[in-house]
Amino acid sequence: MHKQVTGLSLSLLILLSGCSPISVRTDYDREVDFAHYRTFKWMPRAKQKKARGVPVSPLVDKRIRRAVERELASKGYVISQSGRADALLAYHVVVHQHMDVTAWGYGYRGWRYPRYRARRYREGTLIVDIVDPVEKKLVWRGWATGVLAHDVESDKKIRDAVAK
Repeated sequence: MHKQVTGLSLSLLILLSGCSPISVRTDYDREVDFAHYRTFKWMPRAKQKKARGVPVSPLVDKRIRRAVERELASKGYVISQSGRADALLAYHVVVHQHMDVTAWGYGYRGWRYPRYRARRYREGTLIVDIVDPVEKKLVWRGWATGVLAHDVESDKKIRDAVAK
């Protein structure tokens, strides 16, 4: 069971890519037997609870879903397009603005004050949930956090990140 949960963690969450490191974390219900989850289906957006997420363009939504489905299929899971599924998938994205301030110089030979450089950057978190449709409860949550590059919507970057 633990091996399957770890496999899901790696398969679903490495969707943020770039030069910066990606922090991946998971949490799950230790009483749930994940062996019976073989088919997955995306939860309808209307049924997802409102989160402090960022609206994702339809193109990025399609890329994320396709990358997750491709990775799950490579692990032997089946994505159900209609009908009943063993588990429901949902995701949302949260983006925070940060400021990185760097100072250099320490005041010698006319340089009395240090110089500063300020750089804004965006840190994004992709949160993926697995919900048991019978119990109607969250059974697994994983999230990946990393610095977003300007070309984060690149299809190739999403595919490469999921494949990691």
